[in-house]
Amino acid sequence: MRPGALAYARARAQPGLLLALAGIVLAATFSIVGIDALHRTADRTAQQDALRAGPATSAALQLEVSADRAPALDKLLGSARFAITRSAHTEGFPASHDGAVSTFTARADGGLRDRSVLVDGHWPATAPGPVIHAALQDRAASSLGIRVGDRLGAGTGADRVEIVVDGTWRPKDPDAAAWFGDPASASGRGPDGVGPLVVSRRDLGRLPAPTTAAYVLAPPSSADVSQTRRDLSTLMTAVNDSDVSATVTGGLPQRLADLEATRAAADGLLAVAYALLAVAAIVACRQVVVLLTEARRTESALLRSRGSSTSAMTAAAAAEAAVAAIAGAAIGTAGAVAVFTRLDRAPDTGLAVLAAVACVLVAVVLTAAATASAVRHAASQRTGSRDLPGARRALLILVLGAAALSVGQFTSYGGPLSVGVGGSTQVDPITSLAPAAALAAATLLGMAGVRPVLQRLERHAAGRPGIRPALPARQLARRLSTFGVTIALTSLALGFAIVVATLDGTQTSLDATSASVRTGADVRLDLTVDPAADVGVEAATAPLMRLGDDAAAVVSVPGRVDQDQDEVSFLAAGPTVAGIARGTRVAGDSARMVSALHAGQHGVPISPGTTSVTITVSGAPITGDVNTTAWLVDSAGQIAVRPMGRITGPGPDPVTRAVTVPRNGRDWRLLGVHTDATGVDGDATITVRGLPGADRYDIELINDKSSGSTLVGPRPKRLPVVITSEAAALLQARTGDTFDLLLPDSGFKGVARVVAVVDTLPGVTGARGIAADLPTLVSYALGADAAIPAPDAVWIASAHPDRVIRAATSASVVRTAATTGTPGAGAHVVASALDTWWWAAGSVIVFAALATAAMSTSLGRRRRDELRVLRALGVTPGSQARIRTTELGGAVATGGAVGLMAGAIAVLLTVADLARSATPDRPASVEPELSFAVAGLLALVAALAAAVLAVAIRQARRTRHDAVRTGREGGP
Repeated sequence: MRPGALAYARARAQPGLLLALAGIVLAATFSIVGIDALHRTADRTAQQDALRAGPATSAALQLEVSADRAPALDKLLGSARFAITRSAHTEGFPASHDGAVSTFTARADGGLRDRSVLVDGHWPATAPGPVIHAALQDRAASSLGIRVGDRLGAGTGADRVEIVVDGTWRPKDPDAAAWFGDPASASGRGPDGVGPLVVSRRDLGRLPAPTTAAYVLAPPSSADVSQTRRDLSTLMTAVNDSDVSATVTGGLPQRLADLEATRAAADGLLAVAYALLAVAAIVACRQVVVLLTEARRTESALLRSRGSSTSAMTAAAAAEAAVAAIAGAAIGTAGAVAVFTRLDRAPDTGLAVLAAVACVLVAVVLTAAATASAVRHAASQRTGSRDLPGARRALLILVLGAAALSVGQFTSYGGPLSVGVGGSTQVDPITSLAPAAALAAATLLGMAGVRPVLQRLERHAAGRPGIRPALPARQLARRLSTFGVTIALTSLALGFAIVVATLDGTQTSLDATSASVRTGADVRLDLTVDPAADVGVEAATAPLMRLGDDAAAVVSVPGRVDQDQDEVSFLAAGPTVAGIARGTRVAGDSARMVSALHAGQHGVPISPGTTSVTITVSGAPITGDVNTTAWLVDSAGQIAVRPMGRITGPGPDPVTRAVTVPRNGRDWRLLGVHTDATGVDGDATITVRGLPGADRYDIELINDKSSGSTLVGPRPKRLPVVITSEAAALLQARTGDTFDLLLPDSGFKGVARVVAVVDTLPGVTGARGIAADLPTLVSYALGADAAIPAPDAVWIASAHPDRVIRAATSASVVRTAATTGTPGAGAHVVASALDTWWWAAGSVIVFAALATAAMSTSLGRRRRDELRVLRALGVTPGSQARIRTTELGGAVATGGAVGLMAGAIAVLLTVADLARSATPDRPASVEPELSFAVAGLLALVAALAAAVLAVAIRQARRTRHDAVRTGREGGP
């Protein structure tokens, strides 16, 4: 027979195995191309969402320059690849309406009309003449009783201008990046005054206030994170090197850096998914090829004895495998491209072709290697199934060595990523193989340990009566190389399912815990305020304190310790923060923190409203001004600094003044009285009467000291603080120890005393955290004549965070950045990569089903003579079918046991580090805790069980059919 005809005849004799090989290649190429298509689309969408998520101050960048420098900055921004919103605004200026004077702001913005809704009247038109036409923000107009057509007077003398309100407006989306979190655009009131009044650029320069040009930069709609970060870096270098003197604010650079790190983490997860899928596909191909060589062992020995060369037989087998693999790869690649293109998720064509070529090469190489090995041993092999112990040991040693290298480097790097020469994070090819290598090595070890167990079961079954227990046990023990196909693929499928379910559950839990620790509450509102508390400090927090079920004003600022050398995160809040901090990870430590810090209420209650006081100066004369303030705190930690009025050149006679206590607090308490004075010549005493808690409050100004305070109650000698364990290690401090603490932003400096050490502080993402009670901090700072940091955040407990954020946008009078206790948009980038793991796990189940079906078909063809013998012994076709089902069930159960062990080993070695590397912005105190995505795991196990059940049913039907036909052929 000619070689071509012989090869064709051999192929026709094993259609099932060749179809299984083609099916595995088809599934592998379809899966690889599908993973690429799904991830490319989901990753791009997730990145775009993450770029624009959250407050505008975090997703954009604002450049502000004086009006005369605006042309120079315009030139620099001319070629910038960003969405740029250009505007100009004034500082606050007084203007009168119906005899009442208020401070207004004005804005000129060419794109404002497109981003706003006209509520009443019409947009102002530029018209010659002395009158300025304007449109006023709707809420500002309502609060001041201004209507369309009303006139405002601003300026004095020759600079006086008249402003006509032609209309009122409100923004369509006050959270849009173009507004850059401007509170006045949403609430009608900002830190500089009410407004804004929208006027033309020409009229803006006529108003009696300095003008500033502002440029808000946001990434374009189709921005690539890495390219956008490079563009921004180039632009900012040019701006910094110029003489425009721009003030830069906004979190876009940090957002881009965080997203680039998150994207690298997602790429690492994707690389690991590809590695797991590739290893499973290679194992599946190899097992089918082994079945093919086993099925042809007799004919290979015959051909070898008749003079066929090893190279010729190997080439024929490789060509045969190439045809099957090319057919499978072509169908898989073309099908994936067609399906995902139709779903508007077009994959990378180059990657699709590369995947197809790689799959074909792997199939051909595995077939050639297995055939060459089988032919070389054909002369010394008996007909039937026989393993090669030396080859198995060599393979086991090789896989174990590779796994040890990969897992060792993976552990050393802390995940699949490494830092390049330039400091960039990149996927490391060796560490990316670690989970797959660990799973494969554990599977091989398990299969090596299975052999003696099955042999013992065979001996045990042989002692029992009947053929049914003995024959399946014998077949499993003596045909392990054949049943090993099902054992290996079932083990890989189940092990992979365990790994992906554990990683998904752990990652989801880690994201949620990180978000709750980072935020500290259901909603966190970070405020742009002056760092040091002063008169009117409560104006920033008061509108936000009533938005949820409960709220706390919080100081959250950087600090320095150890002679100002080491940075820490500092937190100060009132006792109510314990009920607001959510999440099991922080709730316990928050309660411990509050319990250790709270030593009873400070100060004395003071009623809301106006209280009359008298101020007397005694001792040395004061020729300048005396400004006296009352310092208050409420139960939510809100600070209020209320003035008692200025006294110029006071004498010995009492001067009557008044202090107004806000009505929007919760149980205000008076902590102390503070005085700033000028023109002090010698020792003087300021006496305040009329406040609760004491008949008089004396403030001594000694030796020309121009400020002083007196407290209600004793002054804390040291500031009690709770520190994290990392901060304790840094300071080498234990409970009762003291250290110097500096808060650079506000200028606070004092001595702190450790009262407790905890693992986690709410809202503190750094490992080194320090927390204090806010009322105690104010009392200590007043007593030590130190600066007092202003609350720069409001934490809110609410079952409806989105409603709170919308309400905060409308109510806040300062720029506010809102975050919730749920994972941020960056977590969605990682989630899109994790989705590919589930896809890959499903593909491995397909591999297992195809390989098991191939094994069943091949074994059935080789054991047809056995059916005749069993029929002669009186074993019915149904019993024979049950025996074969028992064999298959035993192989699947063995594979399941090995898979559980292999999956557990891979989880313990790799999942925690994978989760850490996939959460680059997690708080330092948060570590991953292993958990399962139970629903996903059950779905994968059910799919695997259904696939095996389908193969078992098909095998049973075929066995019954063949047994019946054999019985008929052997009958009389």
